[in-house]
Amino acid sequence: MLAPLPESELINIAWDRISSAATEQTREDMSALFVCHGDIESAAELELYSIATLWLRSQGRIDDVIAYKLVKPELIWAALYPHLRSVGYDIHNRYAIGWTDRNGADKHPSTPWANYSQTMPATQSSSGRKVMLKIMCTRPEYLGGEEMDILEFLNHPTLRRHPDNAAVDLLEVLDLPTLPHGERLAGHFKIIVMPFLRSLTFGDCFDTGSTLDLMRQAFVAVAFLHSHGICHRYVTVLLVFSTADSLSSPQ
Repeated sequence: MLAPLPESELINIAWDRISSAATEQTREDMSALFVCHGDIESAAELELYSIATLWLRSQGRIDDVIAYKLVKPELIWAALYPHLRSVGYDIHNRYAIGWTDRNGADKHPSTPWANYSQTMPATQSSSGRKVMLKIMCTRPEYLGGEEMDILEFLNHPTLRRHPDNAAVDLLEVLDLPTLPHGERLAGHFKIIVMPFLRSLTFGDCFDTGSTLDLMRQAFVAVAFLHSHGICHRYVTVLLVFSTADSLSSPQ
């Protein structure tokens, strides 16, 4: 279902929702953290920003993360760092409590994930396996709010075994921890755990055969979605990943 309202109106609604539940301290903290670089471009990101503010205050880290020079999309990961470690996942030490910039770099990491609030590479502490974490908003009125349901549907054992199903594997679903005065916000977000996949590059299309094979797999995957009443809406090479060093099994 497409969002019934433009994103600007959804942001205004989200702000009213946040303001009605926020304490004076929370408003002051959100204002203080606004000095961090980076933009908030959606209602979901605004809600994550407010949730991060509550957690960081409870951890006594408001001043610290400003000193770290984190950008706004990173704040949620700094706030989640203790919780993720407690459930068995490690992310970059940059988000740890007490982190210091030993290399003197006054900017955020040069990884593309640092620019987005919803995704972050991680390591499963029990196995050392590299994974990707993604925060999903489940509000049905938001564009993409049905993504969680679709991914769980495509990972049902019956569909998961289908050779044309190239949807990413859903390894685990994590709840966000409880937080003071923000239960209503946190309850609309989940953290999904996926395999760490390799992005495609121009070098992957090194000859006609490999390029045609990649296109065939992509078309088959999209046709599989359509056969189950799912429209992707944003098909781009940026969202095609490979499960291995070769293109034998892109997702």
